[in-house]
Amino acid sequence: LFLEMTMVGVFVALDAIIFYLFWELSLVPMLYIVGAWGGKLRIYASIKFFLYTFTGSLVMLIGMLYLGYVYFQTTGNWSFSILDWNMMMLPIDMQMWLFVAFFLGFAIKVPMVPFHTWLPYA
Repeated sequence: LFLEMTMVGVFVALDAIIFYLFWELSLVPMLYIVGAWGGKLRIYASIKFFLYTFTGSLVMLIGMLYLGYVYFQTTGNWSFSILDWNMMMLPIDMQMWLFVAFFLGFAIKVPMVPFHTWLPYA
Protein backbone atom coordinates (compact mmCIF):
# COMPACT_ATOMS: atom_id res chain seq x y z
CA LEU A 1 0.00 0.00 0.00
CA PHE A 2 2.86 2.36 0.76
CA LEU A 3 4.34 1.85 -2.71
CA GLU A 4 0.93 2.47 -4.28
CA MET A 5 0.54 5.66 -2.25
CA THR A 6 3.91 6.95 -3.44
CA MET A 7 3.11 6.16 -7.07
CA VAL A 8 -0.21 7.98 -6.87
CA GLY A 9 1.60 10.94 -5.31
CA VAL A 10 4.16 10.98 -8.12
CA PHE A 11 1.50 11.08 -10.81
CA VAL A 12 -0.81 13.68 -9.23
CA ALA A 13 1.85 16.15 -8.01
CA LEU A 14 1.83 19.53 -9.72
CA ASP A 15 4.65 20.85 -7.57
CA ALA A 16 8.22 19.71 -8.24
CA ILE A 17 9.13 19.42 -4.56
CA ILE A 18 6.07 17.27 -3.79
CA PHE A 19 6.85 15.17 -6.88
CA TYR A 20 10.44 14.70 -5.68
CA LEU A 21 9.29 13.79 -2.18
CA PHE A 22 6.99 11.04 -3.45
CA TRP A 23 9.64 9.96 -5.99
CA GLU A 24 12.12 9.42 -3.16
CA LEU A 25 9.57 7.79 -0.85
CA SER A 26 9.01 5.13 -3.49
CA LEU A 27 12.61 4.06 -2.91
CA VAL A 28 11.86 2.71 0.58
CA PRO A 29 9.40 -0.10 -0.27
CA MET A 30 11.39 -1.05 -3.37
CA LEU A 31 14.50 -1.41 -1.22
CA TYR A 32 12.66 -3.86 1.04
CA ILE A 33 11.16 -5.75 -1.90
CA VAL A 34 14.58 -6.28 -3.48
CA GLY A 35 16.13 -7.14 -0.10
CA ALA A 36 13.43 -9.61 0.94
CA TRP A 37 12.58 -11.48 -2.25
CA GLY A 38 15.80 -11.29 -4.23
CA GLY A 39 18.29 -14.02 -5.03
CA LYS A 40 21.40 -15.10 -3.14
CA LEU A 41 23.00 -11.66 -3.36
CA ARG A 42 19.82 -9.74 -2.54
CA ILE A 43 21.38 -7.65 0.27
CA TYR A 44 24.22 -6.57 -2.03
CA ALA A 45 21.67 -5.84 -4.76
CA SER A 46 19.45 -3.80 -2.44
CA ILE A 47 22.37 -1.67 -1.22
CA LYS A 48 23.56 -1.14 -4.79
CA PHE A 49 19.96 -0.32 -5.82
CA PHE A 50 19.69 2.27 -3.05
CA LEU A 51 23.01 3.91 -3.89
CA TYR A 52 22.28 4.05 -7.63
CA THR A 53 18.76 5.41 -7.32
CA PHE A 54 19.65 7.89 -4.60
CA THR A 55 22.52 9.25 -6.68
CA GLY A 56 20.28 9.55 -9.73
CA SER A 57 17.64 11.30 -7.68
CA LEU A 58 20.19 13.80 -6.38
CA VAL A 59 21.10 14.69 -9.96
CA MET A 60 17.41 15.23 -10.68
CA LEU A 61 17.04 17.34 -7.51
CA ILE A 62 19.90 19.57 -8.64
CA GLY A 63 18.11 20.04 -11.96
CA MET A 64 14.87 20.93 -10.15
CA LEU A 65 16.57 23.40 -7.82
CA TYR A 66 18.35 25.01 -10.75
CA LEU A 67 15.07 25.32 -12.66
CA GLY A 68 13.48 26.93 -9.59
CA TYR A 69 16.41 29.34 -9.40
CA VAL A 70 16.06 30.24 -13.08
CA TYR A 71 12.36 30.88 -12.51
CA PHE A 72 13.26 33.15 -9.59
CA GLN A 73 15.79 35.05 -11.72
CA THR A 74 13.20 35.47 -14.48
CA THR A 75 10.14 36.47 -12.45
CA GLY A 76 11.41 37.49 -9.02
CA ASN A 77 9.22 34.85 -7.32
CA TRP A 78 10.19 31.42 -6.06
CA SER A 79 7.94 28.76 -7.51
CA PHE A 80 8.28 25.03 -7.93
CA SER A 81 4.94 24.67 -9.69
CA ILE A 82 5.35 22.59 -12.84
CA LEU A 83 2.62 24.69 -14.47
CA ASP A 84 4.64 27.88 -13.82
CA TRP A 85 7.80 26.28 -15.16
CA ASN A 86 5.99 25.30 -18.34
CA MET A 87 5.57 28.98 -19.24
CA MET A 88 9.30 29.76 -19.20
CA MET A 89 11.33 30.16 -22.38
CA LEU A 90 14.75 28.61 -21.81
CA PRO A 91 17.80 28.70 -24.07
CA ILE A 92 18.52 25.43 -25.87
CA ASP A 93 21.80 24.79 -24.03
CA MET A 94 20.05 25.13 -20.66
CA GLN A 95 17.30 22.80 -21.89
CA MET A 96 19.90 20.20 -22.84
CA TRP A 97 21.58 20.26 -19.42
CA LEU A 98 18.22 20.04 -17.67
CA PHE A 99 17.25 17.15 -19.94
CA VAL A 100 20.44 15.31 -18.97
CA ALA A 101 19.73 15.84 -15.26
CA PHE A 102 16.13 14.64 -15.49
CA PHE A 103 16.97 11.80 -17.89
CA LEU A 104 19.64 10.43 -15.54
CA GLY A 105 17.27 10.63 -12.58
CA PHE A 106 14.49 8.83 -14.43
CA ALA A 107 16.68 6.33 -16.29
CA ILE A 108 18.38 5.14 -13.12
CA LYS A 109 15.16 4.75 -11.18
CA VAL A 110 13.17 3.03 -13.98
CA PRO A 111 15.80 1.08 -14.58
CA MET A 112 17.03 1.46 -18.12
CA VAL A 113 20.07 -0.17 -19.69
CA PRO A 114 22.93 0.45 -18.69
CA PHE A 115 21.72 2.03 -15.44
CA HIS A 116 20.45 -1.18 -13.83
CA THR A 117 23.65 -3.02 -12.93
CA TRP A 118 22.16 -3.92 -9.55
CA LEU A 119 19.38 -5.98 -11.15
CA PRO A 120 21.35 -9.17 -12.00
CA TYR A 121 22.21 -9.56 -8.30
CA ALA A 122 18.59 -9.29 -7.14
